[in-house]
Amino acid sequence: MPRIQLPLRWRIAWWSLLLLSAALGTHSLTKAAIVAGVLESSGKQIPVVLSAALAVALVVSWVVWANLTRNIVEAHGGTVAVVRNWAMSSATILILLSVVLPSDNEAVHLIRVAAAALLVVGAFLARARIQSWLTAPGPPAGAGVPRAETVLTPSLSGVPSPEPRPEDWDAGRWDPEIQADIERRRHRETR
Repeated sequence: MPRIQLPLRWRIAWWSLLLLSAALGTHSLTKAAIVAGVLESSGKQIPVVLSAALAVALVVSWVVWANLTRNIVEAHGGTVAVVRNWAMSSATILILLSVVLPSDNEAVHLIRVAAAALLVVGAFLARARIQSWLTAPGPPAGAGVPRAETVLTPSLSGVPSPEPRPEDWDAGRWDPEIQADIERRRHRETR
């Protein structure tokens, strides 16, 4: 099976997601060890600013990567469901949980470590799913035959259309009963 080369911007976003996840996981593990008393602090506290900066950078990287992933999948006729996975969903829940809990507890830092690890696993799973989906047999994008995930809207001509047209919304043209119901409701509201 040939391997598809994903766009450079996507690969940069993917690597930044991996590196920032690893950095946040390492930072959180160090903070958990200090809070638990396993490691001795050298008098200098690990700055809270670094924790916040890593978290913000990770979230930004995650959003950029998710948007680029969505663009790639939709450009090839698919939906985001192609790359959704349990690890990304679990990481989202754990990150939200770590934000809600007080930060002076080592459990919060361990939750962030687990979330970072799940993000890395989720990024690898998503990459594998994109690769296998793009190399799966099927019509190429733009060949006139949409992939199975594409939603088609019915049209008046009987030929499915990927985009709704203004005449598709004219209920009176394709169903007189609906038009009569619309008119009946209009007259009821004006009384």
